[in-house]
Amino acid sequence: MLVLLRQFLDLCMLRLGPQDLPASRSLLLGSLAAYVVSGALLTAPLYGVMHALLGAAVDAGFMWLYAMALLSALGLKPRTLQTVTALAGAGTVFNLLALPLIQALARVPEEEIGTSGGFSSLLYVILLLWLLVVYGHVFRHALDRSRAVGLAAAFGYLLFSTMVVQMALPPAQVGGS
Repeated sequence: MLVLLRQFLDLCMLRLGPQDLPASRSLLLGSLAAYVVSGALLTAPLYGVMHALLGAAVDAGFMWLYAMALLSALGLKPRTLQTVTALAGAGTVFNLLALPLIQALARVPEEEIGTSGGFSSLLYVILLLWLLVVYGHVFRHALDRSRAVGLAAAFGYLLFSTMVVQMALPPAQVGGS
């Protein structure tokens, strides 16, 4: 277990690619489960537990479909297992890192959102940008393309995933409601 955690941390530090992870269905399912649970923990203050679980599950399913569609379009479908494992594992790490930031922001009263929580907001934006870089790194290796193509694929995933999840969920309850 510690070896896998180390591999996911190395992936997040751009030292490993998805091809360096074991090609294992059980690791894929475990990574997706951890991603869903950590994603639900992250968004529960905004949506409530049941909606947070739904959103996280929709996101995980979209992650799989998006990666499989991109890889299949380039004739690289066999790379789906390790790619989705890498995305879910890295996403779990980032979700856990973002958890204290989101919980701090969720406690800020709605009327103070623009003036309070600035440091937490800044750290969260930095974390999101690093997630984009890590997902770009994963897609670059999985698609065997340039860094720019990897970043574009990562940006597309984050954009469309956010849209799909938002369509599946009610509006967030901002400001600790």
